Amino acid sequence: STFVADAVLNGKTSIVLPGGNIAWAAGVQYRRNYFKSDFSDLGNALTNPCVNTLDFGNTNCTGAVRNGPSVFLGVATPQDLESGIYAGFGELSVPITQTLQAQIAARYEDYGGQVGSTFNPKVALRWQATEWLALRASAGSTFRGPPDAQLAPNNVTSLQQIAGSFRAVDIGGNPDLKPEKAKTYNLGAIFKIAGLRATIDWWQFDFDNPIVSEPVSGLVNAVFPTSGADCANPLVNRFTFNNNGCAAANITRLQTYFVNGAQVKTSGFDIAGDYKWDQVLSGGDIT
Repeated sequence: STFVADAVLNGKTSIVLPGGNIAWAAGVQYRRNYFKSDFSDLGNALTNPCVNTLDFGNTNCTGAVRNGPSVFLGVATPQDLESGIYAGFGELSVPITQTLQAQIAARYEDYGGQVGSTFNPKVALRWQATEWLALRASAGSTFRGPPDAQLAPNNVTSLQQIAGSFRAVDIGGNPDLKPEKAKTYNLGAIFKIAGLRATIDWWQFDFDNPIVSEPVSGLVNAVFPTSGADCANPLVNRFTFNNNGCAAANITRLQTYFVNGAQVKTSGFDIAGDYKWDQVLSGGDIT
């Protein structure tokens, strides 16, 4: 659950351009995030950490990973987390001319702790070139802060293919996660001719520090390349093996973590359109 409190002011300045007065808006925000997870006794690592806890009361599990009575799916630890985020933002609407408009905006957010803060500006332009054609462009940056559950040092268990069989893969939280950011660009056109309204936009997102889970195949290939097992690799400590020891076929479990990953660049086109025929039917229009 999330509690949000906003305070926003807006108005017009006394600065007059050919298109009108420059307008402004500014505000502050506080968010309080709450995350709570509860589990039944069979899925609770604090109640039944080992495969034989139910039968013999054993809580000293063999190996570093607590599997619980369900073994393959594992158990999880209940969490009760909360965090506070402070933000400030501002925006200017600049009517350069009657046909050319600009918007300038910025936002600052402080996540506190090890996550830190982020500042993100944006600028946008819109030009009404003719009655039927408008052009638009924007550039800026966006961000996404790490959720509390991904910062906490607890595991989420998934099932993934390793060496031809399904294995339990634990994805652990990482208190050192930073917000992911993206530089965003957009160029577009808006057409409005008679009953036709259409838009076409080119966009590009350049992500920095995306929040991802470590790739299972990358970890497996680093320790078990095609040439054989590299059991001296420090990453071998991420794996749990059966009694037959270090080999890909003997993996029973793998520990991974949420991390800030490598850069990602993506781009494409969005095209949309609709046409309205007026009073085609006695009941009205068709679109």
